[in-house]
Amino acid sequence: MPELDGFGALLELRGDKRFAATPVIALTASAMQGDRERALSAGFTSYLTKPVGLSALRIEMERLLG
Repeated sequence: MPELDGFGALLELRGDKRFAATPVIALTASAMQGDRERALSAGFTSYLTKPVGLSALRIEMERLLG
């Protein structure tokens, strides 16, 4: 995203009390050591790396939404 990355978007979402508890999946091509921990500690609920299969994404969404 040209003006806002995923971390910035997450801050915007979490700043609105309506979305404070909404599960947010970090879906990224960034798969370096420590990236997952950085995303989760920033407040993402889950972390998946690209390429991600549709079934894996669906399973993760179902897990998060219960």
